[in-house]
Amino acid sequence: MSRLICCSVPIRGAVTVLGCALVVFSLGNGYTFGNMNTYMTSYLRNRSELSRDVMYADTLWISTGNIICSSFFMPILCMAEQYIPSRICILIGGWVFSVGIAVTYFSVSYSFITTILSYGVLYALGKSMAYPISLRMAVKWFPERKGLVIGIIDAWYGGSAFALNQIITRFINPDNLSPDQDINNNHYFTQDSVLDRVPYCFLLLGGIYAALSTVGVLLMKDPEMLDEDVSAPELNEIGQEMGQPGTKANENRDQRHADSGDLGPMETLKTVRFYIVWMVYCTLGVSIDIFYGFYKSYGETFIPDDYFLSLVSSFAAVANALGNLFWGYMVDRYSYKPVLVSLITACGVFQATLTTTEYGGKPMFFIWVCCLGFSMNGIFSILPLIAIEMFGHKYYSVNYGLVHTAGIAFSLVGATISSQLKDTLGWHGLFLLSAGIAIISFLFSLILYFKNWTVGKKP
Repeated sequence: MSRLICCSVPIRGAVTVLGCALVVFSLGNGYTFGNMNTYMTSYLRNRSELSRDVMYADTLWISTGNIICSSFFMPILCMAEQYIPSRICILIGGWVFSVGIAVTYFSVSYSFITTILSYGVLYALGKSMAYPISLRMAVKWFPERKGLVIGIIDAWYGGSAFALNQIITRFINPDNLSPDQDINNNHYFTQDSVLDRVPYCFLLLGGIYAALSTVGVLLMKDPEMLDEDVSAPELNEIGQEMGQPGTKANENRDQRHADSGDLGPMETLKTVRFYIVWMVYCTLGVSIDIFYGFYKSYGETFIPDDYFLSLVSSFAAVANALGNLFWGYMVDRYSYKPVLVSLITACGVFQATLTTTEYGGKPMFFIWVCCLGFSMNGIFSILPLIAIEMFGHKYYSVNYGLVHTAGIAFSLVGATISSQLKDTLGWHGLFLLSAGIAIISFLFSLILYFKNWTVGKKP
């Protein structure tokens, strides 16, 4: 039948996943912050009258504002899906996100604070609505293949920076100029040919993201809306092709979830396991925040090649995408326990030794940054599966949202450490401290490794 393609994958489902991937691709703009931050901070210092003394350690508050707003507003804004069609919610979120990027054309010329409001807060509001609903839209088509779908969507999310970083650097710095101002081992651009292009880059990106969001939504189809144009026998046939005998399978699955001891949000908050998972994510998140905020700024201290550093950022995004797929596959094969411990160990080792890349030059810096991109973001493929195994399917969205509130804590801690201690500790001390915090995450992951916590067991 026309709704099915080879390997028993519904055409509408595959096209919907593609549409969701296009929306999420644009939302991956956050992974370009380490690259964009060098240009944005340089522009604020030289062209904004109210922000002449802003430093790299200060501008990390832009990404911090983004994470805090995303973590706080995500469950609130997603409630709109109860009253507005999912596709409309995604479109609104995508456009708000795009507007937040575009109006930074004005805000970056005014002050650091207004830049936080546009590139941090407004950006985050749109992302908070578009990302989770897009993910849910895709998963609804493949309820028995959640892990695979999450891995695919997150691969587009993390890997988007490969293209976006190249667009940003080639547009802003086509002559491959290096920063020409050194203040306390922080390197900034002052060349007019670079700074003049910075505001226009935000307009370019905003337009690209708005177009991607619109096309993505047009490709989507909510399976819950198929009742209008697909008969019951056809729906049952689609279900059978995917190993799910239609309505009967859904009823059986719902019954299994009802009998499996799924924990509601209040029950989840009463369990020890929730706070252990929360601490694993929170402590590792501090390391992730510091790394992504500063790896390019650090690289500029010994690599005077902006094109190369942009290329490193792009390949780190590819490593990020491959890591999401790899770690998700490993969890399916070996369970989350050994995979989580291995991932955090890799993060700590590579971050603790990141400053040794000064002696290995470009090749070593390239390898280390890519390895960190490959390992760090695997946590976003593992966490959803941990939430399902520990708290169940029924209240998964809410429970995962509760775990995600750790983003508020780790973004505040990371920004505070960076702004207050970076100049005192220097680059070496900052990355060693970040690796030390990853050790705390490792210790909490060992608790999960040795405990047999599953759905239905309340301790």
